[in-house]
Amino acid sequence: MRNIIAHHSRVWNRNMVKRITLPKNTRNLWLEPITISMQESIQVETGQQMTVGIGEPRRTLAQIGESYREALTALDVGQESHPKQTLFQYRRLIVERFLKEVPSPLRERYHQTMFAKRYARLFTEEMLDTIDMFFACSLNLSEASRQLYIHRNTLVYRLDKFQNATGLDLRVFDDAVALKLLRMMSESELPIKKPKRGK
Repeated sequence: MRNIIAHHSRVWNRNMVKRITLPKNTRNLWLEPITISMQESIQVETGQQMTVGIGEPRRTLAQIGESYREALTALDVGQESHPKQTLFQYRRLIVERFLKEVPSPLRERYHQTMFAKRYARLFTEEMLDTIDMFFACSLNLSEASRQLYIHRNTLVYRLDKFQNATGLDLRVFDDAVALKLLRMMSESELPIKKPKRGK
């Protein structure tokens, strides 16, 4: 199986392409650690941070172009949706690719159901960081509070505050998914205000 990996250097503003051939019956799970190792080696040798997009595996050279286009799509969609990350696999960006195909006016309409001006005071930088970490920890209260370096009760207080203001309980999977999708529709337009001291 062959995968196309497209690299982008933020400093050089240059795209590069590399083909990786995996032995037969090798699971695609090996791609990520191989790519991370490659990123680290390039950074050590050149001092440059590489952003990587990975296309789906193909079995013939004639299909390599498809994997290349997927790798470029992964870079494009991944950098827009997850600007802090540097490694994007096409197959893991299903929701992001879907949302990118939704017409902008429709995305904005749904986005505004949650991120309208009336909620501006709620969505402080502190609250958004809390929500992001809670999601990153798979809605696990104990792990999220540990990663945020706050008491578990403080996290519960913030989630309760969010629920009282919006009606969404982020400890409930369906509510968490709803907010996640709404945020992904237009993250660059979130109304962020600096948090006040205390909870």
